[in-house]
Amino acid sequence: MRLMSVDQSISHCAVVIWEHGVPIYREMIRTGSNSSRSKKNKDVVYYDTVYEQIRHIVQKILELVDKYKIDKYVMEDLSFGSVGNATRDLAGLFHCIVYALCDKSPEWLDNIHKIPPTSLKSFARNLLPEKDREIVKERLDKKTGKKVYSSRKVKMEKSHMIRAVDCVCHGWLDGITLAAGKSDYADAYLIGKKFLEELSQERDKNNRK
Repeated sequence: MRLMSVDQSISHCAVVIWEHGVPIYREMIRTGSNSSRSKKNKDVVYYDTVYEQIRHIVQKILELVDKYKIDKYVMEDLSFGSVGNATRDLAGLFHCIVYALCDKSPEWLDNIHKIPPTSLKSFARNLLPEKDREIVKERLDKKTGKKVYSSRKVKMEKSHMIRAVDCVCHGWLDGITLAAGKSDYADAYLIGKKFLEELSQERDKNNRK
């Protein structure tokens, strides 16, 4: 089975291709706005509108789907707790990808999958060494004068997601800078990794019936 896992983004859309559970190819689809005042990057394709950026990303994904004969596609689900114009653009990209795949063939309706953001972060946290999954805080109880300890789960920032990938596939992100999309590749990898784990668990469950 060939799987495409994607961390969809207007500026850094990370794609990872998997075959039999192993990543065999990755690509960063980068687009930008011509109205941006920042210095132009040779690795970025610039457009006047976000609609053109979305079209470019969707076309590249379809090209990779055909080139690598993808069987299943998985991406991160929308974050409904987020606000701002960027979330609207991401929702547009999300649905344009789904529409484009289903327009190729009705069979894609059963082969497009999504991973909730909170579920992805929880999965990534469990890939870290056990001692790094929680933060322990110390405070002094004013009444007793004794030290009191409390713990909470570590918040999964970009650096944690990158480290989670390094824990299970050491060196896979070597040589990639943050500016080039290191954290986006990490997310795309983890999206695919989690989906494959869920698929394996489902198969085991069915085999036991």
